[in-house]
Amino acid sequence: MRQFGTKTIFVFCVFFILSGCKTIQKPAGINNTSPAAAMQSEPNGPPPVIEFDETEIDFGMVGPSTTCAKELKFRNTGKGVLKINEIVLCCGVAASTDKQQYEPGETGIFKIEFQAPGAIGSFDRQPVIYTNDPVNPKITFNLFCDVVQKVVWEPEKIKMLLNVENAACPKLTIKCIDGQPFAITGIRSTGNCVTADYNPTVK
Repeated sequence: MRQFGTKTIFVFCVFFILSGCKTIQKPAGINNTSPAAAMQSEPNGPPPVIEFDETEIDFGMVGPSTTCAKELKFRNTGKGVLKINEIVLCCGVAASTDKQQYEPGETGIFKIEFQAPGAIGSFDRQPVIYTNDPVNPKITFNLFCDVVQKVVWEPEKIKMLLNVENAACPKLTIKCIDGQPFAITGIRSTGNCVTADYNPTVK
């Protein structure tokens, strides 16, 4: 039996995670099967030219698992019809354009939504849009954010005792550290064995 080393398994796992991170979104009416096909321009006629106001988006400091959104404006400054062929996404990113084709001089909106990870740290994503612009058929966007903890609680760990009133649960204190109001919107526990009174409309 052939044995694989730890390094081989680790490389395979990393490749699997990275390769599973990307998805391809095709606007309605597009039959291209790959980004390479999407980069092919029209054989005849004047070419389109796509121009974005910005391609780098820094969402700044956000809370874990929060959704960040941004609308990017672009324009067809060429003399041909601009076609949006494919949008290649990555983990936590959703994107779309308001339509598929843009006449010369017409402007459009590229909507991007990013679901921040639940972990603390700095993250970046690179969604890609493919068009029939022969000079700039592939445009890569750089998304950045710093996921920070905005709510803290004390105590962080609780030891429950069944033979003590209220299971020996101490008073729990929850507070924000960014000066912004927040609301408790739900309470979850294994087997629904913990209950508490709260008002999700009060911040």
